[in-house]
Amino acid sequence: MTPMNRRGFVAAAAGAAAAAVSLNPQSAAAFGVPRTGTTDAGDFEAADRGFIAALEPGVVKNSAGTVVWDNDVPLP
Repeated sequence: MTPMNRRGFVAAAAGAAAAAVSLNPQSAAAFGVPRTGTTDAGDFEAADRGFIAALEPGVVKNSAGTVVWDNDVPLP
């Protein structure tokens, strides 16, 4: 499969997936799609705020062990 064919396939698959998604709960209910059993909205609220968890310690290393990001060092 050439890269251009692959792009077309991915675009078609994405379009088909988007077409299969219901845009409102009423139409989903009409087709008998069960609602999720989630009653705890805390995770959704945290994701909406954009903060999930703190990086402790604030250091990111690559596979060789070299520090590539360090949030613990104050900016100059």
